[in-house]
Amino acid sequence: MTVDTIARPIVTHEFAAVDPSNPDYPRLLAEYCSHQVMMKDRQILQVYEELVNLAFWVRGFAPHNILEVGTVGSTFFLLSQLSTGKKASVDIRDIRPKLHNFMFGQDWCFFQGDSQTPEMKHAVSSFCGKYDLIFIDGDHRYEGVKRDFENYRDLLSERGVILFHDVDPDHAFKETVGGEVWRFWQELEEGTKTTLCCNRSNGRVQCLGVPVHFGGIGIWRPE
Repeated sequence: MTVDTIARPIVTHEFAAVDPSNPDYPRLLAEYCSHQVMMKDRQILQVYEELVNLAFWVRGFAPHNILEVGTVGSTFFLLSQLSTGKKASVDIRDIRPKLHNFMFGQDWCFFQGDSQTPEMKHAVSSFCGKYDLIFIDGDHRYEGVKRDFENYRDLLSERGVILFHDVDPDHAFKETVGGEVWRFWQELEEGTKTTLCCNRSNGRVQCLGVPVHFGGIGIWRPE
């Protein structure tokens, strides 16, 4: 994957000095997660504008306890920085060496294995019984995302939401690396749905040369 960053992002020592109470903290956090080093290491695969708006939305929502199903690194860090309580991550690959660089001082746990098994759900729920925010970004096949949704939806708290990545119906790589999440999202008839998609980008971050329609984030509430 070729990733180009066109403007100078905030660097590590600058971000470490930022006060989390700063009203601009979500933007600076997104800047940090879009650092060229993380992009080239494929620790973040999102359009910059979507990431910034996601960060501000999560800041306002202020979740207590989060779960990410399918983790590459930076998004889990972003969600963790903007939440309280326990932070859980599930991935079929062992990415703990990367996460340890991000998660110092957090109450977190990484679970390696198939997210869609009853055993994994039991392990995740044993760590924390209810989550305000669950971010599903693992198996992008239609049946895969459906199983993750059905497996973890009852771990939502009373105010909980589930976020899906790659829901954009105009995804530049749908049916390939983008998978079929967009189709599951379109066919999901229950609950309420809000979609965050970037239709026009400043081109600062490009993945495979594409500055727009690379992902899309869906926010689902059960009521």
